Amino acid sequence: MFTFKKMNIYDGCATFFRLSKFRLIEKYELEFRTTAQKIAWTHKQDKRHNMMKDNVALTVILETIKAEPVSDTSNHRICVANVHVSADLENTDVKLWQVGTLIENLERNVAHLKIPILICGDLNSCPRSAAHTLVIKGRVDRKHEELVNTTEELIKHLKLSHKLLPL
Repeated sequence: MFTFKKMNIYDGCATFFRLSKFRLIEKYELEFRTTAQKIAWTHKQDKRHNMMKDNVALTVILETIKAEPVSDTSNHRICVANVHVSADLENTDVKLWQVGTLIENLERNVAHLKIPILICGDLNSCPRSAAHTLVIKGRVDRKHEELVNTTEELIKHLKLSHKLLPL
């Protein structure tokens, strides 16, 4: 499965799987530019520009083929989310917004299925960054060092916690 960045850019996210082992059940494409257009008009022009990047995410739900059931209640499905987050070092709040938007989509589209969720990709973030902390710990403190200079206007659009845990 592959999803392109828009604007005639031949870049994006791909998730490869063996057709002999898995069958595609569902696919969700997330284009951060489109999502940002819904809220970006309220932000300062420079922040709006930063949010309008062509980063994307691709989420697939796969089901194993010919799997021997471990039990009557075993589930042979897995969700794989693949994301490419903005690489701009100055805009860690935009990275957090993109990761939070992906997680919000996973909560809305996948969490109710009660299947394992594997988040892959390039977060363009270091360990202990706000984006990484949100994924790993399920929450990021509003006082995180990367959010100190973030405007309240953008903070209200940031997802600072999620319920995809426990692992």
